[in-house]
Amino acid sequence: LIFDQVKNGYIYFTLKVSVYLVNVVFGHRAGAEEELLVPDNPEKTAQVIGLMYVLLPLLLHMWKVTKTKLDLNGRCKLFLQTSVMRKYMNYSAESRREVTQPEVVAFVMQKSDHLAGGISEVSSLLETLGKLVMLNSFAISSNPDMTWAVVTMPVVMIFWSLLRDSQYVCTKPAEPSKKPILKFVSEICDNYSIIAYYFQRPAMNEKFAARVTTFNDNSIPEEVYKMNSEFFFDWLAPLFVGLYIAFYSPLVLSEDLPLGTFLATISVFREVSANFVDGYRGLKKVVSCFEPLVDLTVFLNRQTDVPLLKRFVSQRVEETKTRRREIMTMPQMGTKEADFRTDLIPIRLENIGLTLNNGHQLFQNINLAVPQGKLVALTGLAGSGKSRLLNMLAGDVEPSFGRVLVPSHLRFLLVTHQVFVMATTPLQNLFFGDPSAVAEFEERHRMFWILDKLKMSNVRNLAEQEISLLQEAYGLDDEISQHGCGCGPCHEEESLPADVWMPEDGSRAAIEIRRKLAGWRNSLSFQEKAKLHVARALIMNPEVLILEKPLMNLDEAESELVMTVLREFVSNRGVCMPSSSRELRRPRTCFFTAERPTTTSVDAVWEFENGRCVELSAEELKDSKKSANSEMVSTRISKALSLNIVS
Repeated sequence: LIFDQVKNGYIYFTLKVSVYLVNVVFGHRAGAEEELLVPDNPEKTAQVIGLMYVLLPLLLHMWKVTKTKLDLNGRCKLFLQTSVMRKYMNYSAESRREVTQPEVVAFVMQKSDHLAGGISEVSSLLETLGKLVMLNSFAISSNPDMTWAVVTMPVVMIFWSLLRDSQYVCTKPAEPSKKPILKFVSEICDNYSIIAYYFQRPAMNEKFAARVTTFNDNSIPEEVYKMNSEFFFDWLAPLFVGLYIAFYSPLVLSEDLPLGTFLATISVFREVSANFVDGYRGLKKVVSCFEPLVDLTVFLNRQTDVPLLKRFVSQRVEETKTRRREIMTMPQMGTKEADFRTDLIPIRLENIGLTLNNGHQLFQNINLAVPQGKLVALTGLAGSGKSRLLNMLAGDVEPSFGRVLVPSHLRFLLVTHQVFVMATTPLQNLFFGDPSAVAEFEERHRMFWILDKLKMSNVRNLAEQEISLLQEAYGLDDEISQHGCGCGPCHEEESLPADVWMPEDGSRAAIEIRRKLAGWRNSLSFQEKAKLHVARALIMNPEVLILEKPLMNLDEAESELVMTVLREFVSNRGVCMPSSSRELRRPRTCFFTAERPTTTSVDAVWEFENGRCVELSAEELKDSKKSANSEMVSTRISKALSLNIVS
């Protein structure tokens, strides 16, 4: 802020020098020789002043370069953008429902830029204020009789500004009127398929055109408002200059007022008027930041899930400490020496209950426990609370009462029923849970084995293609050779640096790979996308895997395939992991909601009914397996009969 006033110092210098040149150097008045910088040499004095005119702007330019490199505007914008995204990433589910995607984009792109510009505008406003003070002080010091003008001109401008804002109000569109347009665009993008299939594209275009036309029409009065109201500022400077010339020119002719002071004062009037206009515009820009600042304040103070996660983690840590102390004091009861004692801590639900926002009690008094290393199926009617319970296990939903106790050393992963395939590359999708693992030779082979088990040939081909492109970017142009191991390109160099497998965004390799793999998501069927959604979790290999309706998007054969792989995930403590080191790995536990009967054996079934959840006994579990098998057989028979009837 202090260095910003250096420019005003230079302006003050030019005004003083202008008066000095006219009155002293070129004035030819008696006694002027004594005031010259170079005594008795006006030419040398003029040359010195000319040199100062040349050198001082260089110093100003150096400060401008330094200020540009500081990039205060960019730093403020970056801070606001990262703060917005960091806050949004920690939003609770309720907060995410209240804030739409266009609003988040507006905060990150437009409003953060607007607010950062407002911060820079404050600096400019202070510079303008300093310039006004300097100009007025110069006018008074040069001619004390100009005090009336120095006081009157700003007072008139301030009075007009207040009158304009209070009486001459612009009927411009308010900021909230943009939100329905952004929301409407978002709805069109999200629901494009149904709009197209129901032949409603012309109707949607007409509705959008009507909304935008109304919004744009409201901007016309604003432009007229600006043009008419700002004319006063442009007219005020000529008014004062004309009055000054009319009343003070006789003083110049009578030599009572120096010509240099007279001319400098005229330039001061023009500068003050223009400077006040700049200051007023800057002030309006700062004031315009108040509304987005309020919106940002509300955005940054919405509820997050951090307190919930903190309570959940603290509860897990304390419970794990207690259970670990208990287990460590117990004698080793037939457990293998390779087992960890903490693997004996069960996953428990103690007196769990959940009441919805509408007051309905979804379930209550759930007391269940399951040892680590089990495959647990959740069954029950739609709306009975299966998904809510899975979210409680993942710490995403807090029970109304009771406790969810999951050992704190276990990694858990919730896989929702919504299928997500991100707009990145195939490998980045598959290794999303552990991006650095793609650089490990064994992990890439394990990925291929998992894809083969799930019969994801298209995804496998895409992954092989991406690996080839990454190798070519590093200079490996040899043809990929298969050696019959069924796990991908076996000639891969294990010594390749990690950054080869994880090219930076914007690098030539990343751009080229995205270009050659453009549209790869559209080449996959919906079932293959659903299996990719599951494969990504299996590659991450968490200790607790929580699957919400994993079979919902799959047919019967694909469902059995996925269930077989999940069984291996639990039994082998990871899919496609070496069986020789099984005892050295922690147990793998899997919870899933069962939407259909399956022939794959599960270790436990939690059944929801009438607001309660109970674990089926061994006899009930056998009966459910028999009924599931018979139901599947009857389903296949009915399908076959229906096919025969149709044929």
